[in-house]
Amino acid sequence: MIHRHLYPFCALLAFGTCQVLSQEFCSPVIRWQRTLEGRAPDSRALVQATDDGGVVLAGTSASAAGGDKSAPNFGTNDFWVIRLDSAGNVVWDRTFGGSDDDYLAAIRVTPDGGLIIGGSSSSGISGNKTAASLGSYDFWIIRLNARGEKLWEKTFGGSSLDSLQDLQLTSDGGFVAGGASFSPSGENKTSALIGAFDFWVVRLDRNGNKLWDRSFGQGLWSSLSKLQQTSDGGFILGGIFFANGTGDFGSADYWVVRLDSTGLKLWDKSFGGKDFDNLTILRQANDGGYILGGYSFSGADGNKTTTNSGLADPWLIRLDPNGEKLWESSFGNGRYEVAIDLQEAPDGSLFVVGSESEWVEIARGILTLGNYDGWIATLDPKGNLLSRSSVGSTNSNEWISSIARKPDGGLILGGSSDAASNSRGTIPSAAGFDFWVLNFAPGDCDGDGVPDEADLCPDTAPGAVVDGDGCSIEQLCPCAGPWKNHGDYLNALKRTVARFLKEGRISKEEEHVLLKAAATSQCDKLEPRPPAH
Repeated sequence: MIHRHLYPFCALLAFGTCQVLSQEFCSPVIRWQRTLEGRAPDSRALVQATDDGGVVLAGTSASAAGGDKSAPNFGTNDFWVIRLDSAGNVVWDRTFGGSDDDYLAAIRVTPDGGLIIGGSSSSGISGNKTAASLGSYDFWIIRLNARGEKLWEKTFGGSSLDSLQDLQLTSDGGFVAGGASFSPSGENKTSALIGAFDFWVVRLDRNGNKLWDRSFGQGLWSSLSKLQQTSDGGFILGGIFFANGTGDFGSADYWVVRLDSTGLKLWDKSFGGKDFDNLTILRQANDGGYILGGYSFSGADGNKTTTNSGLADPWLIRLDPNGEKLWESSFGNGRYEVAIDLQEAPDGSLFVVGSESEWVEIARGILTLGNYDGWIATLDPKGNLLSRSSVGSTNSNEWISSIARKPDGGLILGGSSDAASNSRGTIPSAAGFDFWVLNFAPGDCDGDGVPDEADLCPDTAPGAVVDGDGCSIEQLCPCAGPWKNHGDYLNALKRTVARFLKEGRISKEEEHVLLKAAATSQCDKLEPRPPAH
């Protein structure tokens, strides 16, 4: 179901509200949004942008064929992958699963236009799964071509529970997967169990063959949620840990582990307050440092210096390349709020997405969290909040799971919604939760058609013709100069006008008008310049 809109993000009508905290910040606009539904709940849609302006999204589906889903289900829960074109139309969809439970956790676009997807599986050889089960749950990784056809699949694990949480590409064409492991060494897991649960990392070549695996743990429970290859070929891991029932500072803390290219630990850092702090975001920043994020129940204690405004607040931490903290940022509005994913713009500003809920009374004196909405926030490179917008609808629940950047600088958001829209407004979805994807155009504050992040001349006058850098003739050749004299101004203007004419931005008649006006202007005639000394 496609809903087409083109309006400022701060005017989301029934779909949300916005608070702009800086007059200089301009939010993106929604090009289109749509839900994709089967006949049963479909949850946690993760999104990636494609080079042609399209979108791939994937999540976990309990649906049989029907609605937008073309393939039958194989077990209780399956992987469901969907390819959309740039207008949001379905190109193809694929279902992968065995006879039991298969939960998707990650999707990435490969350089050849194909995909790598991964999650956790309790299925044996059944359905369209051909890899054998090793334990109660295994890492299950599938390589697809650009048409969504399976090229190969692999399972990794020991004799117990191994839960894949993230999957990334590596610079040599291979892959790295990570998650939480409850298994001792055995089956195709070679690293020993350290605690009850450990970080577990598996390095693969381009064909899915294992190169090495490593386990990292602190005390009772360590659970990896994110990982990434770093610019030097090493790796950064992130998640949470409990040591004998607590973290270093509270019941659970952020834990970050830096590895070299062979998987050997270089350093590790923990961050937290006295309560529960859960890391859900980890990314190497443009400058080689790191951005951590998630949500915190802690106040300003432990090594956390920001306070909370509600039950839980989004909590971001910026690290230098050696893991030393540069800044931290908490922002909330007094509700239960979690940060789930982010993207960094070329200028270092951050787009952060997550979800929030409020206490709802379901019976007299009995409260539960409900009325979930998604949100997107923008922070400057120092972590200061610029704007925050809610996305959702009344009497329903929306959850934002991921954000991706498109080649044109726009954004894609993916998540889940239990609302469907028709001509009468918002109604509950008959299937329960559906996949939900929102496509945002790049921000363009001055409306000149050049995205802000590529615009070298902001604040262009309304209606002015600009070049590919977002600069008008007036901005490139300002009347006030500085010019040596009027002739210097005219020569510069002639060159600029000739370029605009050659590029087809102005007509011959417009060229004539511009040059005539410049010749009779007072530009650089107003005040003679003193001679240079």
